[in-house]
Amino acid sequence: MEARRPPPALIVVASELEQRHRLWFRDGLIIGAASRAGASRLLTEDLQDGRTIAGVRVVNPFR
Repeated sequence: MEARRPPPALIVVASELEQRHRLWFRDGLIIGAASRAGASRLLTEDLQDGRTIAGVRVVNPFR
């Protein structure tokens, strides 16, 4: 099975989020994809709970 590559526009968004919000590039990809998909919340323990990035609110499911 071949790995799918993110679209170039998403890579640009992830890079901008990485720089603007001091994120890892991988986290920028996740948040950028969630934002593009219309998600309002992202469940993760890896980012600061309650923070909103690109219109997506980070929620730690263990809090």
